Amino acid sequence: DDDGLNKVDRILSKLTSGFPLWVIGAAVLALVKPGTLAWVNKGQIIELMLAFVMIGMGMTLEKKDFTAVFADNNWSAVPFGVLCQFGIMPIAAGLVGRAFLLPLDPSLYLGLVLVGCSPGGTASNLVSLIAGANVALSVLLTACSTFLAAALTPILVKSLVGGTTIMVSGKA
Repeated sequence: DDDGLNKVDRILSKLTSGFPLWVIGAAVLALVKPGTLAWVNKGQIIELMLAFVMIGMGMTLEKKDFTAVFADNNWSAVPFGVLCQFGIMPIAAGLVGRAFLLPLDPSLYLGLVLVGCSPGGTASNLVSLIAGANVALSVLLTACSTFLAAALTPILVKSLVGGTTIMVSGKA
C-alpha cells in the first residue's frame, strides 16, 4: 500500500514538473485553435480550477511554515517582498513597455503596466511550490499585495501611464 502511494507521488511529481510544458502547450493550442479552450471561460470552471489549485497548495502548508517566515532573522522578508512587488515590477514593466510596446500599440503598453502593477496571485504561489521555494512566504506576499493592490494599483498605473497618449482615470 505504501509502495502504491510512492508510485502516485512519483507520477504527480512528474506531471507537476511538466507545468511549464502544460502552459506552453495550452498557449500554443489557444493561438492555433482558440475554440478548443473556449469551454474554460463558460460558467464557473476557472473559479473551480483556481480553488482546486489553492486547496492543493494549502494542503502542503503547516502552521510552522508561516511562523518560520517571521523568525528572528527572517521577519523583513514580507515587507521587503511587498516593496519589491510594488516597486521593481511596475518600474520594470513601465520601462520595457515604454521602450518596446508604446511605439507599436499603446494598449499593449497599458496591458503590460497593468500586469506589472498587479503582483502576486495563485500562479505565483503554484510556481513557488513547483520550484521548491518558500510557499508560505509566497502566500503571505500574495495576501499582502492583494490587500494593498486596491489602493496601489490605480495610483501606480496612473503615475506610469498618465503622461502618455493613453487616458487613465486614477479613480478606477
